[in-house]
Order: sequence, then structure tokens, then C-alpha cells
Amino acid sequence: MSANYFWQDGEKVYFEEAGNEITIHADNEQTARDLGYRSGVELESVEQVAPTLVRARVPKDRDRGMARLREEGVVHHVYRPPGETDAEYLITDTFFIKFQTDTPARTIQQYLREESLEVVDDMGDGTLLVRVTDATGRNPIKTANSAAQRDDVEYAEPNLVRTLQKFLFIPADPLFPRQWHLHAPDDGEELVHGADISAPEAWETTRGVRSVVISVADDGCDVTHPDFIGPGKIAGKLNAMASGQSVVFDDQVMPQAGDYHGTPCTGVAVAEQNGQGTVGVAPGCALLAVRFPLSFTDAQMV
Repeated sequence: MSANYFWQDGEKVYFEEAGNEITIHADNEQTARDLGYRSGVELESVEQVAPTLVRARVPKDRDRGMARLREEGVVHHVYRPPGETDAEYLITDTFFIKFQTDTPARTIQQYLREESLEVVDDMGDGTLLVRVTDATGRNPIKTANSAAQRDDVEYAEPNLVRTLQKFLFIPADPLFPRQWHLHAPDDGEELVHGADISAPEAWETTRGVRSVVISVADDGCDVTHPDFIGPGKIAGKLNAMASGQSVVFDDQVMPQAGDYHGTPCTGVAVAEQNGQGTVGVAPGCALLAVRFPLSFTDAQMV
């Protein structure tokens, strides 16, 4: 395993270099390109990834290219978890450090002077976001790792930009490309930028599990619809009806005359990822379908 690591939540997180990918500390893409031009280093796929961080690729002789770039700028490797290609760690020039509660202010100031660190943000309670300088002589990860060994430091962790390969999971449901509310195309001519809820990014964390039950309370729901069919999908059915001044219940949640909203609303929430129709925000979750007349008063809803 790589000897490179940083600390996070009290554990070592190991990483390795990601091919010919690098980061350049620059205000914008053009500044990074100018650095490459002055250094005689060809740069490809130049992309701004943070306010003062640009990602690029050195197609030829990466190490020699980085050495040349470092003569005039701050340049780092792009890193990733060992053996993984879908996640990356991009190094900023800052790290977080939290001193023990009883650490004297003069001790903290002495440490900052000795390491030639600039305070970017004093977050209170002995927690600082600090920036390394040329005089520090080490990159932020090495400096943070060194700080973490101090008896008066509770933790020291790099301030990283973490990137993921987007949309590793794209559902096979044929109508998904038309579900702009889940994932709107960047070049959509009739959509406001960011109109979607970024569902594919969320699906990288979870698509839901059957142990989580989502209740949709609306008018009738067609629980026989193919998008609601699957092992353990229907956790329950509850139909509320008015009977005089009372409300009674049974399990007849199928749409009745005038019901038009419950089925599509439920589909938005939990439609199965099954290769047909649409897909819901949480396709893996179970459903508790609740039907009630939309004419119910507030008193009847209590």
C-alpha cells in the first residue's frame, strides 16, 4: 500500500498518485495555461475546480513537467484512493488544525511562526484554517501530518477538493432521459440552470433500501403499476374515507373516479429501477400508499 496518507476523523486515509493529472494553484484557467507556456510544459484538459485551484494533465514526462512548473508556481499531484479510478483528492494550500482546549495562545502563535503558516480563518475553540507558504517547505498534507503528532493538537486534516466520477449509475428505465427534475441536461434550452435535484450524484451514496418506508399521502395510487412491483415494495396500504362525521379506514388505495395525482406523485418518489418506464428519487425504498379524499377538511386530517 502507498506510504502516502492523511488523517481524517482519527484514521489514516491512504492515497496514490493519479497518473499524469496535476493541480495548479491559480486564480483561473488562463493563469494556469500561462504558467505552462512560460515553463515550456504542455497542459491538457485544463479545468477550474475551485476558486484558486486548476486541474490539468501533463501528457508527456509528468515529473519533469512538474519540476519546471514548480519553479514559478505551486503544483501538486492529483491523488486517489489506492486501486480506485472513480474518486480523486485534489490538494488545496490549506489545512485544518484544532489545538487542545488548554493550549496557550502564545504556543499556538509560536507554532504558526515556526511553520510559516498564514491563518485563513479562526473558527473558534482553538480551530484554525491555515495556509502553507513557500517558507513552510512542505505541502499541506505533510505539514498537517506533522502537526497531528503534536501533543497539543487534537487533529490536523488537509482541506481537500474531492471529486467523484459523475453518474456511475444511470438507470436503464427508458423514460429517465426525459425526467429533467432528476437530472437536467446542462445545455437544456428551456430549463433554468440547476432546476434538477442532482439525483445521479445522490445515487452514488444510496438509491434507498427496503427497510426505509416512504409514505405518500395523496389520492388513489395504482399499486399494480409496473413501477411499483418488486419484492417488498409495498409495505402497506391505507385508505381514509369519510363516514358521517367520522373517518374510517380500509386498504383500498386504487384510484377511484376523479383521482389523478397519487400515482404520478408516488412514481416521483419511489418508482422502481427496473428497466421500464420511469425511475423515482428513491427507487430502492418501500412504499406505504395512503389514499384520502382531497376534499377532506383540516379536522378530518387530524
